[in-house]
Amino acid sequence: MAWQGTREAMHTFVDRYEIRMPTAVDDDESLFTSFGFTYQPAWVFVNDDGQVETYFGALGEDGLEAEIEDLLAA
Repeated sequence: MAWQGTREAMHTFVDRYEIRMPTAVDDDESLFTSFGFTYQPAWVFVNDDGQVETYFGALGEDGLEAEIEDLLAA
């Protein structure tokens, strides 16, 4: 989710780093702050049961896979 900056900057970032996951634009910061985020990078993971896990900081590919596997196993 892009929180700070412009839509154009977010699209440039997504294209440059070939991010292939859904990315939301939060123009008024309401979604970002509803999860208690105060800085980026930050992640929100929601499983099929609606369980929400938040993570602050960079994950990298291995970290992202680990978080997703943990959430799927819960």
